[in-house]
This record gives sequence, structure tokens and C-alpha cells, in this order.
Amino acid sequence: MTITTQPHVLPSANDLCWCGSGRKFKRCHKPLEGRVQAGAGSPRRNVPAQII
Repeated sequence: MTITTQPHVLPSANDLCWCGSGRKFKRCHKPLEGRVQAGAGSPRRNVPAQII
């Protein structure tokens, strides 16, 4: 089993996707680019006073 990880430098839109699917990057993982990834954002929120 081969484990693929997202590269630090993303391919251009018409290059093959880094995941190995054989699809162009723009049709595969580009739509996910820029979304919050696990651990990238803080889960902390202000808690309303009536709950505390």
C-alpha cells in the first residue's frame, strides 16, 4: 500500500493531480484547496454567559 501526502508545492491546474488518481489537478483536489484542514483552525468559541 502506498501512502500519498499532499505536496508543499501544488501542481498547476492542468498537471496530473498529486494523489495519483490520473485526473487533472483542477478536476480533482483543486476545489479543496484553501479549505480548513484538521488542526489548522482553532475550535475555541466564546461560550454564552447563560451556559456557564
